[in-house]
Amino acid sequence: MAHADLIDSLIGTYRGLNLTIRPIANEQAATAGASGKSLLSVLADLRAQELATSQQLKNMTMAAGQTGEVAIPEPFNDQDVRVLLSEFGTAREAILALVRNMSDEQLDMERTARDGTTTIRAVVQGLAERDQQVLAEINSFIPAARV
Repeated sequence: MAHADLIDSLIGTYRGLNLTIRPIANEQAATAGASGKSLLSVLADLRAQELATSQQLKNMTMAAGQTGEVAIPEPFNDQDVRVLLSEFGTAREAILALVRNMSDEQLDMERTARDGTTTIRAVVQGLAERDQQVLAEINSFIPAARV
């Protein structure tokens, strides 16, 4: 996927989530679906994964000798749709700010990640793929939604 398409995909996910999920009441979002999960739990997982990925990308871009995991702060509130979306959005924007102006060479440079060696492009493509899976799961809670 081209750099601009990746960026557009990441932005589109956050916009779609905001338009579709932000209006939902917390009580409705807390109701478990057929899978046993609730919309709130799916959003909390998405937010946690986004925070972890944001930190991973920051670590991958650190100068040599400055490696190390930085603790991810505890979430503010796992029971509020708007808080979860806001925290997800903050992490997503940090990712976008990091990769938006990278050249193709920078995106494709092999770097050390938490699970071995990879590229920033591969991590970002993984985000876009994960987004599609999570959006499909979210749509199962909101049949009329078009995220």
